[in-house]
Amino acid sequence: AKLTNLKEIGAIDGRLAEWADALRVVGNDAAHKVDTVVSHEDATDVLSFAEAMADYVYTFRARYDRFLERRNKSAAAPAAVEPF
Repeated sequence: AKLTNLKEIGAIDGRLAEWADALRVVGNDAAHKVDTVVSHEDATDVLSFAEAMADYVYTFRARYDRFLERRNKSAAAPAAVEPF
């Protein structure tokens, strides 16, 4: 439900919601099913996906917003006039 809410409020897009759900399933299996073995390769991928999601949600979204703000300010500023 929390993942669906994050998607609905626009904090994550469809692909990230899909990644997060897959991470949730692997984490739940590893935590609650004692006979589950998570391979090294799967654990490495899960960690990479989790880091990418955290970067996107907490770093790149804000960085992109600042980028757009700078671009919008420069577009609104009067153009410099070159002397003859």
